[in-house]
Amino acid sequence: MQIVPNTKAAYQLFHEGALALAEIEQNGIMIDVDYCKRQDRLLDRKVKQLEKKLDDYKEIKLWKKLYGDKFNLDSSDQLSDILFTQ
Repeated sequence: MQIVPNTKAAYQLFHEGALALAEIEQNGIMIDVDYCKRQDRLLDRKVKQLEKKLDDYKEIKLWKKLYGDKFNLDSSDQLSDILFTQ
């Protein structure tokens, strides 16, 4: 599929975007590693809090009862079984 800009403004946008990406590829980008690590820890804590809240839902209780040790929040097969079969 080829995208062809219809206006001068669209062409300019594509052109400037391509130049910016080329510059980033050549020079790299600065990343605040400490900030990223802090945010990663924060997100981990939030995910754990939300997973604890899930334990209050009847569907999760049923899910854990049916799957026991094999209970997996990331399993789309288990989730569809709980939501559409049970």
